[in-house]
Amino acid sequence: MMLVSLSSLILLSVLSVQCFFIPPWYCDESGKLLYEEIGCTPIKGFRNCVTSYNCSNYRLPKQGCLFEKHVYKDGEAINDTNPCHNCTCVGNAKNGSKIECHNVKYTGPFFPLIFGYGGPPSDCYLSYELNKCYPSKLKCPPYKDMSICVVDSKVYIEGEKFQPYGKCLDCVCQKGYNGTFVEPFCRKNRCDVEVRYSKQIVDNCAPLYNNNYPLCCPYDFICPSNSKIEHLVKQNSTHHVEKCKFGTQTFNKFDRMDLVYGNNITANCVCSLPPLLTCRN
Repeated sequence: MMLVSLSSLILLSVLSVQCFFIPPWYCDESGKLLYEEIGCTPIKGFRNCVTSYNCSNYRLPKQGCLFEKHVYKDGEAINDTNPCHNCTCVGNAKNGSKIECHNVKYTGPFFPLIFGYGGPPSDCYLSYELNKCYPSKLKCPPYKDMSICVVDSKVYIEGEKFQPYGKCLDCVCQKGYNGTFVEPFCRKNRCDVEVRYSKQIVDNCAPLYNNNYPLCCPYDFICPSNSKIEHLVKQNSTHHVEKCKFGTQTFNKFDRMDLVYGNNITANCVCSLPPLLTCRN
């Protein structure tokens, strides 16, 4: 493929040996996106790292839909969701209001290339922009003034997406990139947890993450009504004032357990970032 060979040539010409390590003052950001999206207040500890969140003000409205601290009326479009989603607050006389989303439709000139019918012409590639769902350009030779971005010892060509190691960011290589993960090059992952999981959050269910690092967006929630606790390992409650809630049960910071749910599936859970448990499998 052209992109592989081009990236390899650039890499050989611009990269020096790099070493990556986690410094002793590193703050683990795993699980923070959920709390940030629902507007919880961070509580900081040693070296100004976040140790827990105060979500006591998080309440669902009696009417309308809550999304990032704003209440939308029935029929209103929801702002600032994932760029691939069109979301609306939909009212229901029986079950109340909820957010419903549909994938953004694409009708542009690159439809066959995006959805797997063939592929880009030889030596060409699809170029993306930040905060847009679909590619905006098809770039082909001759490449003039094409920018490159070197991230984590990998080379990305202008318009290519990348995700920095250890960070919950969506990024696109663009002109002017200087190694900083900020707009207009990068933005935080959009979890949109309130689109599907508002009730689970207020019911103190446990967010479930894929077993990778960092923990960015939960892909599901485990609730007390459809799970059971096994292998609970308790910690001394006198050293930590932060607590996690799972339904009506309370756990100390760093308590560990397995939650068995669904078709006898086991998730490893810990009270690492209160007030919710953090689970992974």
